Formats: sequence, C-alpha cells, structure tokens
Amino acid sequence: MTSQDKILRLFRADDLEPLYSYLYAGLLCYASDNLGSDDVFLAEDCVQNAIYRAWKRKSDFQSLYSLKSFLYVSIRNEIISIYRKRGSQSRYI
Repeated sequence: MTSQDKILRLFRADDLEPLYSYLYAGLLCYASDNLGSDDVFLAEDCVQNAIYRAWKRKSDFQSLYSLKSFLYVSIRNEIISIYRKRGSQSRYI
C-alpha cells in the first residue's frame, strides 16, 4: 500500500490529519494566489469548505488523485463565486 492509498483510506475513516499534512499547504497557496494577498482568510475558508464538501462525499473518491482534483476544482469554483458576488455588489452600489 502506497502512502497515497493510506492517506485516502484514513480520510475515508474520518482521519483528516494525513490529508491536511499532505495537501493543505498547496491548496492554501492555490487559493491565496488566485484571491490575492488581501484575502488570506477567504482563502482559508475556501480550502476548509472544499475539504468539508469532499468529506461529505468521501466514498466517491477512488484515488487520492481524484480527491485532489475535486479539491482544486471546488476551490476554483468558490473563488469564481466570490468574484461574481463582488462584481454584483459593486454594480448594485
């Protein structure tokens, strides 16, 4: 069993620590880079929300690669949503 298989198995068993150790820094950098340095808290929220959504669907993932892809796409979609909300708020004001 590879370390990636072990991380996925532990994630499915509700042990999130190995997943955080393996992916959190990269996910946070991705979110921060796309949101900008002024929105570090929003970046952290995006990562936490993505992990929570993945955890609710934990049995759907067949590999750590598919889980990782889901997390990055989920973060990207949330960032797009944030920008859309900002745009509509500025138009409204």
